[in-house]
This record gives sequence, C-alpha cells and structure tokens, in this order.
Amino acid sequence: MVHAVGDLGGFKFMFVRMLAAHLIWTVGLHGDNLFGVIFGSAALFESVSGRLDFIGFYNIFVIFGGCGSALCLWLAVLLGSKDRYGRRVAILATPFILFNIPEILIFGLPVIMNRLLLVPFFLVPIANFAAGYLAIQSGLIEFPAPAPTWTTPVFLNIYLATDGNVFAVLVQFVSIATGTLIYMPFVRKFSYMQSSSGQLRRLERNLSLTSNLESINSRKFHKAQMTIIDSHMEVTKIIDLLEGRRLEVYYQPKVDPVSMTSSQFEALLRIHMSDGVVKGPFFLETLEMAGLASTIDLWVCRAVKQDIGKWREVNFEPRISINLHPDTISDRRYLDKIVDLLAGMPIDFEILERGSVNSEVAIENLHFLRDKGFKIALDDFGSGFAGLDALTRLPLDMVKIDKSLLDAAATDAGRVVYETALQICRRLGIDSVTEGVETRDQLQLAVAFGVTYVQGYLTGRPIPGIGLEYFAVPEALRADALGAGAQESTSKIIAKA
Repeated sequence: MVHAVGDLGGFKFMFVRMLAAHLIWTVGLHGDNLFGVIFGSAALFESVSGRLDFIGFYNIFVIFGGCGSALCLWLAVLLGSKDRYGRRVAILATPFILFNIPEILIFGLPVIMNRLLLVPFFLVPIANFAAGYLAIQSGLIEFPAPAPTWTTPVFLNIYLATDGNVFAVLVQFVSIATGTLIYMPFVRKFSYMQSSSGQLRRLERNLSLTSNLESINSRKFHKAQMTIIDSHMEVTKIIDLLEGRRLEVYYQPKVDPVSMTSSQFEALLRIHMSDGVVKGPFFLETLEMAGLASTIDLWVCRAVKQDIGKWREVNFEPRISINLHPDTISDRRYLDKIVDLLAGMPIDFEILERGSVNSEVAIENLHFLRDKGFKIALDDFGSGFAGLDALTRLPLDMVKIDKSLLDAAATDAGRVVYETALQICRRLGIDSVTEGVETRDQLQLAVAFGVTYVQGYLTGRPIPGIGLEYFAVPEALRADALGAGAQESTSKIIAKA
C-alpha cells in the first residue's frame, strides 16, 4: 500500500530552503544550519510519504555527499579533472564524502566564491530535487521505515528507508550519475583554468600573444596552490587585470656621468590602473610562482621591438636593456622566439644571478644570446643575489652595481667595497652601472670612482617611449636642441612618472 504523499506546499518550502541554504554556503557559511537557526526546523519533520519526512527526503534524494550533491562533484573531479591539486583534495575528502561531510572538498578546491563551480553547485541539487519528487509522486517507492541518520552513506540510506526497494536504489544511482555528468564539463573547465598551461593561455590571450609555448615549470603553479588556496584566485585576478592593453613599457636612462647624456635605457614594465594611476609590476611575483614569468618577458620584448621601430622612423636608435627571468633564460624555446623578434636590434639582456641561471643550460643559453649579437648585463651586483664568482662564470658585458653598495659608500668601509667593485669591472673590461643615484653627492662619488653609467631618479625617472631623445642631447643644450615646448612637455612626462 502506498502511503500519503506530502502536500505541494511542503515541497515548495523545501525547494526554497534548499536554494537559500546553498546560497549561504557560497559565502563560506553552513547554509543548512544557519537557515535552521533563523527560520526554525519544525517543518522538516512533516511527513512526505509513509515514515519519510522532508529532512529525510532532502538527505536521501537531494544532497548526496553533502551540499551541492558533493558526491557528484567528487566523482567528477576524480574522473574528469587533470589538475593534480584538485585530485589530491578529492582523495583527501573521500572518507568524509562517503559519510556526507563535504567541507574538505567544498573549501579545498574551492567551490566557495568559484564562479565556474557555483553553477553546477546549484543545478545538480535542483535536478536531484526534481527527480526525487517525481519518484515519490510515481507511487513506486514506499517508506515503511524512517530515513536513517544523515551520515549514512548513499544507497545504504535509501535501501534501509525503503526496506530494500531496488527501484529506489536505482533512482539514487541515476541521480548521482546525472549529477556527475552535469558537474563534469565545469570541473574540466576549472581543471584547465587551474593548470599552468591554462593560465598561460589566458595570459597570452589577454596580452595578445600567440607563442603557443607551454609553461616551463608547472610545479611552481602547484606550489602556489598548495601554499594557499587563494593563490589561484590571485593569479586569475591578475590575469583579468592585464586584459585590455593596460601594460606599457617605460624607459629609464643609463646616463654617462661626464656628458650627462644617454643613448642607453632600461625597459621597465608599468600597468595603468582603472583609476588612472600608473604602477610598477606589483604582480610579477605572483605570476612567477605560477610559472608565467616567461610570457611577460615575451610581451616586453615585443613591445620594445614596436618602440624601436617607431624610433627608427625619426632616426633615433637607443640601446635598450630588457630584464629576463631565470625561467626564460633556461628555456631555449622562449629564447628562440625572443631572438627571432629582436634580431639585429641594439638590445642588452639583464639577468639576476640566482636559481636556474647557474645551471649549465642557462649559461649555454647566455652564450647563445651573445653569439646572436646581444649583450648580457648582470643586475643587482652586491645585493646578495650576485657574487664575485658570477663574474668568472657568466659571459658578461656589463655589471649593474646595486643601490645598497652605493648607499653603504657613505661609510669608509662601504667606500672601499664600492670602489673595489668598480675596479674589478674595469680590470675585466666590463662596463659598470651604478643604480639608485638620487643625490648630487652620490653622483659625484660615482664619477670620482670611474663608473661607466649612472641610473636613478636624479638623472632620469622612467618615462614612456616618447621623449627619450631628450636624454641624448647634452644637458646644457637640451632646451635649444629640442625647443622649449618639447622640453616642457618631456618634463611633465618625467614629473608624472
């Protein structure tokens, strides 16, 4: 005999409760518990069919494995995800999901505040609710026993509540399979977005690059994920931020301290924020952890090439130095692309002596760049990244003395160290650049010790490509050579930079 089925009003209440509870879950709170605290739970114990109440219906037919029908998500991750981090979270959550405890999976992937997974997070419970409602309305399932506790695993819970009704177990199986299929395309998309190659593709697309190169070191991306769940969100936010041509290359002069002119400039990345403020590349460390630094290097090289083309049209061809990340230097595929872009152009590459730059592959690649006509500069010498042994191992044309050595030269011991560093460069036939020159006293000290070039706010702030010719004219003649209007315009650019 089929027992009476609960009225439609009760199902409407449960449906609204389900949506509200899942909405609360999306902000990181326990939706079911909070809804019960606010609105009470008396209605949950009204009869649906036989001895099955509404909370039993919810547990047996709607939320397999917990909120969002987490069991379906768990299966979709294990079956369809290629993201190692996501699969590890799913494996870790296994004993909990089987007993309908979803928190590890929900917060570990995460589902919370995840725009890709929130759609199936609502859609699957809605589909389950509809299937359960139709199954009960069909009259083919009786509930002679109350639903067991919410921690009872799927299949067993409905088997016990229906006294072994195979059709009821089949309904659960079909609902779980359907829910898994609904989750699957979203999980695969999320897996792609989580992977370093997926982030690489999005970054290349936002920067209008078509290099078709895989990330050199995907484990860095997973290291970022394992460090903190928010790292993926941060990378995604940064890549979204770079969309819409917000990046621009600025140039800071390396000035001859005797003539106070410059024909050499360092390319520095800048980003235009939505409020009009121009900022430095605050995002580089995050992208570096994600294994995406080489893509940024490639974009800078392309931008510099475009600027050189514009300068050549007005018979101005400065020498430009570009910073290359250690990952780029270690990857011949990226270097081949860069060489093809910049062949025949007056380019130096600045490197930091750290990490993979010390490898045989990296050193071989540096020789490759020099053989192709590019010069190599060692950046931040004296900062702790670069030691004296780098001067003997690396093929160098220029050494950039870190600002810390110049600042230390205010003391007697510091002056000895700073002067010695410049003497070593001269003895090795390597040009020297002193970074961070901000005062006249520092400039005079650098000149006295024979530095080749100086770089700092005193001699020139970073500015856009327009106006660089300003620095090629001797200081005393700049106004006459460029015209007062041109000098005033350039000064405004410098002031804003």
